[in-house]
Amino acid sequence: MGKNVKVIAKRAASVIVAVVLLAAAVYIVPLPLKVNILLEGVQWENEGGSQLAEKCTVKAEGWYYCYLLKDDVFKGSIRILCSDKSLDNDILELSFGRYPGYGGKAASLWIYNKEENRVESLGEIVVKGAFQSVLIELNEGGMVSAPAENRDEAVALASELGHTDMKYN
Repeated sequence: MGKNVKVIAKRAASVIVAVVLLAAAVYIVPLPLKVNILLEGVQWENEGGSQLAEKCTVKAEGWYYCYLLKDDVFKGSIRILCSDKSLDNDILELSFGRYPGYGGKAASLWIYNKEENRVESLGEIVVKGAFQSVLIELNEGGMVSAPAENRDEAVALASELGHTDMKYN
């Protein structure tokens, strides 16, 4: 009878160790997704009833790491190409958190400015999925929504992805 108890105890210990190792692996090991997306969008203003809107392109290339129990991470490059200006700096690793009120995952958008040799904030980025839709709120006041064909679609996407307290004109 004592031998059976020892066998059962060893099996239980083995199961507990396997569960702990599996839980650790799920926490540590992400699901890597290759990102190579080109989205046509709209750069627009959200200030004082401005109706300015301009077509632009958002290009994301790199790896998006989906974690089950912690923030997702993007390592790669994001380029915003508009007719009046282009943002073509190196972004730092993005850590996308899940925040209540957002329709996607949000991260601060930090870049390395090569000309001035410093790190600076461009604003905030909200993504749905692994860059299926993107909302970029720039510190200088403009916003970029992609995919979108016109200002109305851009504002609708911003309302879907952005914080529910934000008011869009």
